[in-house]
Amino acid sequence: MTAIPICDTGRRMGRKMLWPDKIVAPLPRGSLKRMESVLADGEDKTDLLREAVERELQRRGSMPEDEAPAPVHTPKTKPRAKPPSPSKD
Repeated sequence: MTAIPICDTGRRMGRKMLWPDKIVAPLPRGSLKRMESVLADGEDKTDLLREAVERELQRRGSMPEDEAPAPVHTPKTKPRAKPPSPSKD
């Protein structure tokens, strides 16, 4: 009897994990609503958190800026515009 291959494309692996580090962090009440109110079109809360963490790490000098990874923007997101600075009256 001849063997019939179930799949002729060989073994495949899933896509590489983009975000291997995970964290669960309790946030103050109202934080999620505040985050949702400042999201750009197509941006989700995790994009906002990733960007904020990377910016804070660079600010605190966790590694030289030339060695730091480029800011992460997933294909569906766009960089957010800086909020307007408060005017002095």
